[in-house]
Amino acid sequence: MKVKFLLTSFVLFWAYSVAAFGATGGPTEVIKETNKGLTDINAKGKTDLKSIVKVLERSTDFKEISNSVLDDHCKNISNSECKELKDVFIDLIKYSTAKKLSGNNDNTTEYISEDYNGGSGIVKTKVKTGDRTVGIDYVLTLSNGKWNIVNYIVDDIDTIANYKKQFKRLFKKNSVDKIIANLRSKVENYKEER
Repeated sequence: MKVKFLLTSFVLFWAYSVAAFGATGGPTEVIKETNKGLTDINAKGKTDLKSIVKVLERSTDFKEISNSVLDDHCKNISNSECKELKDVFIDLIKYSTAKKLSGNNDNTTEYISEDYNGGSGIVKTKVKTGDRTVGIDYVLTLSNGKWNIVNYIVDDIDTIANYKKQFKRLFKKNSVDKIIANLRSKVENYKEER
């Protein structure tokens, strides 16, 4: 399975981090607040995946991302298989991202622009790590007074669209049981690594 490739764009996104502790400011302020939370965890100098996952859970609507990526596939599988697939996909995103973010404090973010209207917005940034610069646009929605990331665009590549293509290929070659088992194995590996 090409799970490794599936994670690459997501890890880029999280390595430079994301949205909403609450709607105390606009979307940009929310992103800055999360970046600070991750920096504070990493400054302690130890791998703390659970704390990073907690920051990510406050920052992102994982359920919405999973729904956007997997709803089309769920039309062809049972409700219980759909729920299991979405749950393990969410766990994979959380733990693979937390692992990549642990110890990562050597990036700087330039906040280029913010545009929001009503319940949706986009924040454009440029992130520099070493001599590499990446453009990241964060797509957010406002729900129950809280801004949340629901998609992002890394150097003009739409993450949700990319995940959809990857899962389309996976479903052509594998059963849903095999996909779930492989994703679950990846999650367990991330949880066990220190």
